[in-house]
Amino acid sequence: RIPAAGVTGSTVAGGAFSIAWGAGVGTWTVAALTGAGPLMAAFSIPFWLAGGKLVKDTVKDAAVASRLTISDGRFEIVQKIGEREIGRVEGEARDLSQCEVETVGYVNGVPIMEVQLVEGVNARTLGPKASLQPAEQEWIASRVRAFLNFT
Repeated sequence: RIPAAGVTGSTVAGGAFSIAWGAGVGTWTVAALTGAGPLMAAFSIPFWLAGGKLVKDTVKDAAVASRLTISDGRFEIVQKIGEREIGRVEGEARDLSQCEVETVGYVNGVPIMEVQLVEGVNARTLGPKASLQPAEQEWIASRVRAFLNFT
C-alpha cells in the first residue's frame, strides 16, 4: 500500500498555483465576454481544461492512496480516496514485464519520479508522485521485481 501524500509543500504550491491560474483565466474570460463576446471567450476553453487538470493532479497527489496485490496469477492496482475507490486495473501477472522508477517530468530542474509497473505496452503507475521519496520508490520497485522474479 502506498499512502496518499497529504498536505505537503508540493501540494500546497500546486493548490496555490491552481487558484492563481483559475483567477487569471476567469478574469480574462469575463473581460472577453463583456468586451468581445462569446466567440472570443471561447478561446479560454483550453485554459479552463488545463486548470482543471492542475486541480485534478494536485488533489490526486494529496489524497489518493494506491495498493498493488499480486495473487493467484493475477494482479490488481486499486486507487482510493479514503474508502472510496476511484480507479482499478486488473490483469494477468504473467503479462507484467518490468517494474522501474521512471522520470516522468521535471519541475524547476528537479526530476519527478514515479514507480511504474509495465503490463504489455501499458505503464501502470503505483502511487502518486508526491507521496514517496526516491529511495522509497526504488525499494518498492525492487521488492516487486524480486517477488515477480524480474532480473
